[in-house]
Amino acid sequence: MTFPKRAGFYWAKWLSADRGTEHGSTLTPSGDWDVVYVYENGFDPKETEFLRVLVVGVEQSQSLKNFEWGAGPLTPPQ
Repeated sequence: MTFPKRAGFYWAKWLSADRGTEHGSTLTPSGDWDVVYVYENGFDPKETEFLRVLVVGVEQSQSLKNFEWGAGPLTPPQ
């Protein structure tokens, strides 16, 4: 499985939610591709939680492993 290597916006399908995510069991798995934001969550790129995912409308960030990844990072239209 391929994961994002840097911060940015990506296409992703949300397959499972981290423990404690409010409404996680009703939001996942999703069969739709959505744009999510991957951000740096630390200083050491070797750490497993260095990159985390923000999903619109969800208060808790998610692990990269919870998603099927598509294209990204997306660039803004010119």
